[in-house]
Amino acid sequence: MVINCCACHKQSKALYCGHCINTSPSLLLKRKIELYQIRASNEQLRVQVDKILECAMNDASESQDVLGKHLSMLKTTHLKRKTNKFRLKVGQVEDMVIGKRERVRHLQRELQQKVKKHSGSEPWKTYSESPGDRFQSFQAKLKQLQKVLVSSKSHKFQELVRLFLIRQRAHPEFPYTISFQPVVNVQNLYRLPQNVIECSLRSMWEFLLLAGRILLVELPLKKPTKDVLDNLAGIVLNLLVLLLSLKLIPQSCSDKRVLLRNLLRDYDVDKLFYCLVTNKNIETDCKSKIETIINHDVCHAELQSLLQGSSELSVLNKSMDDKWFLVG
Repeated sequence: MVINCCACHKQSKALYCGHCINTSPSLLLKRKIELYQIRASNEQLRVQVDKILECAMNDASESQDVLGKHLSMLKTTHLKRKTNKFRLKVGQVEDMVIGKRERVRHLQRELQQKVKKHSGSEPWKTYSESPGDRFQSFQAKLKQLQKVLVSSKSHKFQELVRLFLIRQRAHPEFPYTISFQPVVNVQNLYRLPQNVIECSLRSMWEFLLLAGRILLVELPLKKPTKDVLDNLAGIVLNLLVLLLSLKLIPQSCSDKRVLLRNLLRDYDVDKLFYCLVTNKNIETDCKSKIETIINHDVCHAELQSLLQGSSELSVLNKSMDDKWFLVG
């Protein structure tokens, strides 16, 4: 179908061709006026809709239009649903309270019946634990913990002995070894090379320090020195502290210096060390009643006197050939 423009009567696809719309003042002004009118009517409708919604959503005013009635019904339904949920929860809580109240009354009746039964025969005895019973309970728990602690320390100490490979062998001068090296003693100290003595003392120091940590014993000396005799005196002092803490030597002797002299004379350092490792009791005769203490200087003096009685410390073998002292 052919459409002609209403203004110029030329063939066009619309009622007015584009040329007439753009060039004809009457047509362009008319369309603009219509556009302004449409915008104004849209704005009026928007304001009217906003007023209707505001009036419908206002709780204070009672709207009579359909939208306000529907919104009011929707809000009322929502409030009813919420109220029903609260009412259901309140009912459940009331049922729980009633059940617990009945349980309390039942227990009170049973308690009163027990009181009546015991009031006729003997005084009412409370079943609460007395202070004496609590003390016995705590004492039993403490003993159990002490047993666990002793067992743990014993197990760790034996693992430490296996770690350092402390053994006894058939040798006339050095019957004990630690980490494949002989455990030094005062009587035959001069027979060992200098480097073997230092390695043996270092291993003994490491063992005693770790043993003190495992047995929870505070050792008086914590670091070795470079001098052989000072190192040996520190080992003897720490060794004596560990033996006293384990009660392997007599506790009744008050003269500790005489006790130390007797131990070094009868057992020497290596045998005392092995008695600590094997947890063996040491017997010695100490009759002195004088109270003395032991420190590093006392141990140093006693070792010096023993070394002077056997051989001078200055004649220690300085040879580096220690292959005969590495034992298996």
